[in-house]
Amino acid sequence: MRISLIALIVCVLGCSEVPPETSDIKIFGHGGAGFDIVNSVYAPNSVSSIASALDDYHLDGVEVDLQFTADSLLIVYHDGFLEGSTQCKGKISEIHSVDILGCKYRKQFSNRYEDGIISFDSLAILINDKWHNKYFSLNLKLNTNNLQEMRAYAKVYYRELQKITKRDKIRTECNDANFLLSLKMQSRSETVLLIHNLDSLGYKNVRRFNLDGIVTPFNEVKVNLAKSLISESKYVVTYNQKFARDYKSEDYRYITSVQVDNPILALKYFRNK
Repeated sequence: MRISLIALIVCVLGCSEVPPETSDIKIFGHGGAGFDIVNSVYAPNSVSSIASALDDYHLDGVEVDLQFTADSLLIVYHDGFLEGSTQCKGKISEIHSVDILGCKYRKQFSNRYEDGIISFDSLAILINDKWHNKYFSLNLKLNTNNLQEMRAYAKVYYRELQKITKRDKIRTECNDANFLLSLKMQSRSETVLLIHNLDSLGYKNVRRFNLDGIVTPFNEVKVNLAKSLISESKYVVTYNQKFARDYKSEDYRYITSVQVDNPILALKYFRNK
């Protein structure tokens, strides 16, 4: 009886604890509270979605998408075309900001249009005023493969980043290593992550361009390469997990952060909440 009682106490105190290798994982909301249309109430990248992730779910940070408009203004938006998520139409890179910032997102599960697309200026104000203690991973989507244009965009982008007062928790991610290198040339202190499968090519480019890490689908991680990057103090960030079994399939000794579409599922797995 005494042994059973001790076993019960040990189980109550320890059986539900989060495994040590997952306790330090940073949880980022993907596009705010996620792109999961079943669980997310707000449109991704909207202020409401970001606030839900940071203020309601208390995640460590969020990933948000940035794009340049035709007049080189940065806006917070994911798709290449407006009609996918708003009542407006047109290609982002071909429309001036004045015609975009009045567009409103379609609310999930209804045809109501509420939150509007915001500029990077507005996001910077929110970060400075409300969320300076949270992580932001800024996913910059470029519409050019021209190296000279990338360098020009890097200068503009770096100038925009100065609007965020405290940038120690700000990261920039992009799928083009040349742009990230150009940004590093503006300031070595910027944290830059390559969006790429963690395969031999992704690993090679992170090291070749001396980038700070990689953002990769969870099921495209070569563990030996992740281990090597971690040994060099690089970031390894995974995304695209949909189910509990996806989280259980990862080796969190060699992962630093996850970008999640279902905060409830992620918090249950990583924080036992």
